[in-house]
This record gives sequence, C-alpha cells and structure tokens, in this order.
Amino acid sequence: MSVLVAAGVAGFGLYAVAFASVQIGRLDGNGIVYTMANVAAAALVLVSMVEQFNLGSLLTQVTWIAVGIVGLIRRRGERALAGGTPTLEPVLDSVVSATNA
Repeated sequence: MSVLVAAGVAGFGLYAVAFASVQIGRLDGNGIVYTMANVAAAALVLVSMVEQFNLGSLLTQVTWIAVGIVGLIRRRGERALAGGTPTLEPVLDSVVSATNA
C-alpha cells in the first residue's frame, strides 16, 4: 500500500471514529475536537487523491475543510467575545479524556 493510499485510509478511519464517537455520546458534535477531526480526515483523503483523482471527492473534501475552518474561527471569535482567551487546553483535555475512556 502506498503512502498516499494509507493517508486516505487513515482519513476514512478518522471520519469513522469521530462520527461513531458522536453517535455513542463520547464526543460533542458541535465541539472543537469533532471539527478538527473532520478537517484532518478531509485533508488526509484530499492528499490521497494525488494518486487517484476523483472530482466528487475533491469537492467534498475541500468543502469539508473550508466549513470546518470557518467553524473553528467562529468558535474562537465567540470565546474572545465572551472574555476568554482562546487556548488549546480544552481541546487537549477532550482528546486526553476521549483516549482514556
């Protein structure tokens, strides 16, 4: 298996784990961790298309990345308006607690 195919498979795995985690209540579907997982998964699948191009998949992955980034920026702005300083601590805490569960 080539590195590019492995990247696509890893992207699929990340999509599947994130979605399953939301469905079983381990992850918040509106949270930063879920959004970051989706952006990373889309990027991995996008990279894999260097080897085998697919227009439909390209459009899907680029849209997923763009929407995810907009969501992350929006969350950061909401936190700043609320008077908090945006940090990665809540994200890291969520990742650690999800992996230890």
